[in-house]
Amino acid sequence: MIPGGMDGFELCQKLKETEDFRGVPVLIVSNLWQENLVEKARSVGATEFVSKSKISPAELLEKVKKVLEKEMQKKEQQKKV
Repeated sequence: MIPGGMDGFELCQKLKETEDFRGVPVLIVSNLWQENLVEKARSVGATEFVSKSKISPAELLEKVKKVLEKEMQKKEQQKKV
């Protein structure tokens, strides 16, 4: 929960609705794990949903690196078009 009553899903959705942040990858990191939360994260535009209780800090770092690498590759391909 973020101060002001907004949760990460709502924040992600708001970010994805704005022109400046639409293309920014968003990772939702939660202590909860339920399959419906993964689906909810995708439905609001999150790139990845990660449960802190199921992943080590090193694994989280690897996920972040992979998301950033994928985003950089995507931007490189867009430059070529």
